[in-house]
Amino acid sequence: MNLVETRQSLIQQLKTIPDVRVYDDPGATIQPPGVVVSVPTLTWGGVFVQPREAEFTVTYSVAMDDRAPSRLLDAVAEVSEAITDPDFVITSATPGIYTSNGVELPSYSFTIATTLS
Repeated sequence: MNLVETRQSLIQQLKTIPDVRVYDDPGATIQPPGVVVSVPTLTWGGVFVQPREAEFTVTYSVAMDDRAPSRLLDAVAEVSEAITDPDFVITSATPGIYTSNGVELPSYSFTIATTLS
């Protein structure tokens, strides 16, 4: 798969999470719960070659209320279960705040790595 196909594959897998909107535009206004898929950080293995690895940041945001912590912990299982392709590996999840159109949303930012062919 090329880089565009790889990103689309990740987005399609995340779209299997029930009742969660998936955004491929980081500038989109998020309606929680929502997942934003970034363009990847790329790693090359040498000069004059294509990138060999990609790391995507996938940010899962929820509404800012008293249930946010439990929703975010549920998000860990939801993202883990949605990633069914063994070529994608979740390497970390970092809690934080995602700002969408001036609104701060509690979030988890997942780093998802894959090897490119």
